[in-house]
Amino acid sequence: MSGIARAPDAAVRAPYFGQRLPAQQWFGLAAVVWLPFTYALTLDLRFPFKLSELMLVLAGLAVLAELRLRAAPGALRLVRPLVALVLLSAGVLFFFAANPLLTVESGTFDARFGAAGDGLAKLAYLLLAIFGFLVLSYAAYRDTALFARAWVGGALAGAGYAWLLFVLSVIGAPPLLLPGMSAVQYIALGEHSYIRSGPMVEGNYFGLFLVCSTAVAVYARRWPAALVLSATTVITFSTANLLGLGILWLGVAWSATASRRDGRGRLAGQLTLVAAGVTALLLLGATGYAAEVLIGKLATADPGSKLDRIDQALAGILMFADHPLTGVGLGQYGFHYKAYQLTDFFRGGESVKPIPNNVYVEVLAETGVAGAALFGLFLVGLLRRARGREVAPLRWGMLAMLLVFNAFPSYTPLFIWAFWALLVAAARRGAGSAPPAPAAS
Repeated sequence: MSGIARAPDAAVRAPYFGQRLPAQQWFGLAAVVWLPFTYALTLDLRFPFKLSELMLVLAGLAVLAELRLRAAPGALRLVRPLVALVLLSAGVLFFFAANPLLTVESGTFDARFGAAGDGLAKLAYLLLAIFGFLVLSYAAYRDTALFARAWVGGALAGAGYAWLLFVLSVIGAPPLLLPGMSAVQYIALGEHSYIRSGPMVEGNYFGLFLVCSTAVAVYARRWPAALVLSATTVITFSTANLLGLGILWLGVAWSATASRRDGRGRLAGQLTLVAAGVTALLLLGATGYAAEVLIGKLATADPGSKLDRIDQALAGILMFADHPLTGVGLGQYGFHYKAYQLTDFFRGGESVKPIPNNVYVEVLAETGVAGAALFGLFLVGLLRRARGREVAPLRWGMLAMLLVFNAFPSYTPLFIWAFWALLVAAARRGAGSAPPAPAAS
């Protein structure tokens, strides 16, 4: 890490921020601005190639030009378990490619590259996520405030587009699609359907991004932006993310009141917290939102919906039980799902590759206990660095994310790793470590 701090910085002119920044920092900031656009404004290369990923590719070229990968202090040490996970996953993929498991079956869904190709693609995504984490941790460490402003600015742009789509669905008008989009995701509530996906492929992805963005906005003390992003989370109609948003705000309020030294201040804060929670519940109840989205989805009487979710999770657990050490291989859950599903009464003839819809089940099923332990070590390392009072909003955002992971499709979206990068950088800055001096103008 000392060599990283002393290495010379190649700098480029950053037109949006009006100052000279190191190349890796500039491309990292540009990647953060484009984080919400993971479906809109993408190029179809049999997978959606995103502007944020393009910025990371350019950052990679800057790394090659300097022959140095810069990261926040401690970030390289933090990703050591992930490096071991990548090596383990690559070995398992190659072994099973040479010795296929009997349960491999593509079913009727449309796989991008086949079992082996999808495994390598997911390995590449994991490598890109780790690289992005390091690059973005450096950008956040050099100027945490600038990083947060870039994040919130991009998030507000994505939220604005989400509200446009939502209003169009309310009035029954066709959606205004951005380049790269072929459709939007709707949710039917009562007799009407609403667009819930914003610039992402589905509302669950966009919902977690908004929860993370709210935490970043609170950390940056940009309260109006935090409220706008929180309100936008509501129109994703994502139960898990709404619960995560509630945990975030409750945690932020708790940390704020707990930090007060005077008893009256703590009591006033706690009463305000209770009043705000009751008001929010009343508003949601009055509009019927709580009954339809929260209670209705958590306590649905639809046996097909319940069985479907249970089936996806148990199939992954059964895969893990059969292959406890290594799992079935990275990106392979969908190719083994048919052999482990409980029933095909509610599922069958899928055109989309099945997923467990639970990050923890996914990690266990695809990487086994060894991979899960390595991934767990990384998460524990993040939480240990998030204990300071100054990063309380990011800590609560992290805890909200860990809850949402119980009903989330994947752990590889770049915004997740960008959030972790900011957490690590902010914690290090808050601990009193002096950042490198900015490049001269």
